[in-house]
Amino acid sequence: MKAVAIILSIIVFVACLVLGIRAGSTPPPGGQPGKTPPSQTIGLSYEKQRTLLLIGVDDLLGAAPRLVSLWVLLYRLDTPRAAAIPLYPLPVSGGNSSFLAETDLSAHFSLTEQHQLNPAFLGALQDFKFAWTGYVMIDQTGSARLIDWMEGIEIQNTTMDGTSAVSTLVDPGVDAGAALASQKQLGESLCQRFSTADPDSNWLALTTDLIPQHLITNLDIEALRADWKALVSSSAPLTCELIAE
Repeated sequence: MKAVAIILSIIVFVACLVLGIRAGSTPPPGGQPGKTPPSQTIGLSYEKQRTLLLIGVDDLLGAAPRLVSLWVLLYRLDTPRAAAIPLYPLPVSGGNSSFLAETDLSAHFSLTEQHQLNPAFLGALQDFKFAWTGYVMIDQTGSARLIDWMEGIEIQNTTMDGTSAVSTLVDPGVDAGAALASQKQLGESLCQRFSTADPDSNWLALTTDLIPQHLITNLDIEALRADWKALVSSSAPLTCELIAE
C-alpha cells in the first residue's frame, strides 16, 4: 500500500499542476485527512479548492451494494478546469487488467444499516494519505436518470440515453482495464455535456428524487449546485482531465 500511496501522491501532484492548485493537501474544517464523519452533511466553504470522492455502485437498493468505481475529483471555483484520478479500479502499468490485492478497495466496501460508508472502507481510504472535502455516491440507475435529465450524452459520436450510456460500462470484476477505460470514456462525455449546460439549471428536484434510493452524499446539495454553477459560468468552457494512465 505504501507504493500505491506514493504513486497516488505523484498523480495528485500532476493533477494539481493541471489545475494550477495544491489540491488535496488541506484537511477539511474540523477534521483530518480522510476522516470526515460519514453521517455529517457538510458544506463546501473552505477556501476555493475541492477534493471530492465520486463513488459508483451497482445498486443502492440491493442487499449488498457493490463498488464499481471510485474517482477523486479535484477542482477550484476560480478556474473552469477539473481533474479526476481513479482509485478503483486502479491503472496498472503494462496494460495488465488485474488488480493488486492490497489496493482492492472493493474488498473493504460496504454500507452501514443507515446507508453510510462503512468505517472499514474509510480506514482503507486513509491508506492513500490525502484529504477530501466529501463524497457523492450514486448507483447505475441514478447515473442513467441523471443522463436522461441532461437529455443524453454523446459517446463515440453516438447520442445515448441514460440506460444506453450506462450499459457501456464494463464490470471491473470481469476486466479491470476495460472497466477503467469505459469509466474514463463516460466521464469525458459527461464533462462535455456539463460544459454546455445552462448554469441556471435547477437540478434540486432531480437530486431530491434520487436521494437516498440512488444517490447518497454528505455534502450540502445547495452548496454543490453553487460549485457547479461557478464552474460552468466562466467565459471559458469547462474542461476535464481524467488521469487514468
